[in-house]
This record gives sequence, structure tokens and C-alpha cells, in this order.
Amino acid sequence: MIGGDGIKDLQFRHPVYPDDTLTGSLTVTAINFETERKRVLITYTGELLNQREERVLILTISVYVQTNNQAAID
Repeated sequence: MIGGDGIKDLQFRHPVYPDDTLTGSLTVTAINFETERKRVLITYTGELLNQREERVLILTISVYVQTNNQAAID
């Protein structure tokens, strides 16, 4: 990973307390190839659920990943 492009749409939906159990997931929502820079911008949406299946956090995040594999970019 090269670095982040930013966090968007960050929402804290419910409080989290000591001893809560959190489960998270990420879903890739977009992949944008930047051939000239040999990198890929990957965008994810994510969420955290507590033990009661309440969505406590949602977000969208984008990160740059460097690639040396030209076939992956083409």
C-alpha cells in the first residue's frame, strides 16, 4: 500500500462499550487503475457490528496500492 486517499462517509451509529465484541467487514466497491503511475486506487465500504448485530460504524475508504505487474494494470 502506498497511502490513503481518505475516509469518507464515516458514521458512528451506536456507542461501543468495554467488553463489546465487534465484527467487521469490507467490500471492494471500485478499482481504478492508474497505468502511468503504476498504481491502483481501491475503494472499500466497511462496517462494524456489535454482538447484538447493531451496526456501530460505517465508512468508505480509498487506498492506493502500487503494482509492478503491468498485466494487472492493462
